[in-house]
Amino acid sequence: MKSAKTFIAILLAVIMAVAFALPAMAASVGTSVTVSSGAGTAPLVKALWAHDGGTDVTSETADPTHTTVGVQILPTQGYQASHDITFVAVVTDANGVSNLTHVYADIINPDGSLKFEVELTRHSTDDFSVTEFDAAYNANMVTVNTLSSKADIDEELNQQLAAKYWGTYHFDNCQLTGTYQIVINALNVQTLVGTFGGSFLWAPLTAADFDFNAVNYGNVTMNVHKQVGGDWTFNSPVGTAPSPNPATIRNIGNTYLRMTVKEDDMGLGSTQINGVTTWNIAYDFRLGDGDIAPGTTIGMVNYLPAVAKGGNLTGAASVSSLQILNLCAVSKVDFSIQVNKDLTPGVAKSGTMIIGAANANLTYKSTDPALIGTTVPPNPPIVVTTPG
Repeated sequence: MKSAKTFIAILLAVIMAVAFALPAMAASVGTSVTVSSGAGTAPLVKALWAHDGGTDVTSETADPTHTTVGVQILPTQGYQASHDITFVAVVTDANGVSNLTHVYADIINPDGSLKFEVELTRHSTDDFSVTEFDAAYNANMVTVNTLSSKADIDEELNQQLAAKYWGTYHFDNCQLTGTYQIVINALNVQTLVGTFGGSFLWAPLTAADFDFNAVNYGNVTMNVHKQVGGDWTFNSPVGTAPSPNPATIRNIGNTYLRMTVKEDDMGLGSTQINGVTTWNIAYDFRLGDGDIAPGTTIGMVNYLPAVAKGGNLTGAASVSSLQILNLCAVSKVDFSIQVNKDLTPGVAKSGTMIIGAANANLTYKSTDPALIGTTVPPNPPIVVTTPG
């Protein structure tokens, strides 16, 4: 009897162990799929933006506080300098992101011509892309397709139903300031193309380098116009013109420019002639050789002292060259002087000159006859890269 009870207890224990080991009851669900027999659906580019090259997806050097809607990129100042710009797109496809094959960014010049096409690389399909997209969106940098919204882009990136694509290109200062269109073309396995466009501002930066830090007019004869020539070679280090460095200018920004000049009177003062105050000294300057000289035969700009020596030269107005310096170009600078009165001849005179540059405000690929200098593209050639 005892062994029978023992057997029953053991049997119950085995049954309970088996019962606990059995899986929970599962529901039966149906499945279905349809293999496309037609052309299918084109990819959808949901959003795009651009930013300064690097890891900060909200960096726009011309608008660091994001006060203006859109993307504004400021060039890097320097002769033939380049600046990295990263182009970003959020793309999806009805058949899933794995159905996407290529995503390209076409950058269009202000005149409508194609500047370049760069292929974008898929970065990620995880929450990290959501964070980046939201940051750029909140910085007013993102252009969103009207077929999408921030909410559904967030959701699709979060669920890996959309992907971020990006690539970096080196823009250089030989490229004129202006608004450049960004056209994103996304292709899928069916070779269908989804297209969406936006733009960014290549913000104006007007700047010049000079290879001289002083001008020595040398010995002059009273009432005789004397010219001090420059040259086309940019010397380093900077020095006094014309020796050791004949004066040279080069364009280090991304606008066509006019050189600006102002000088004091070197202490030579002025004279009253028939009740009119007349400076005892006069100056001229030009870029180039005078071959392009609007309104004059030699291209010189005539100017008088802006102030007497010791006056507020910084606050005085400058004069601008007749000639306009091309992008990434170099030009000689010629100065001239004429002293009409000096009460202490033989005694060296000294003064101050302030030189600079002003935006010539020309259109893209201008053919203005005052434009001089040949654009010299950077060397080595610009290359396309993609972020790692």
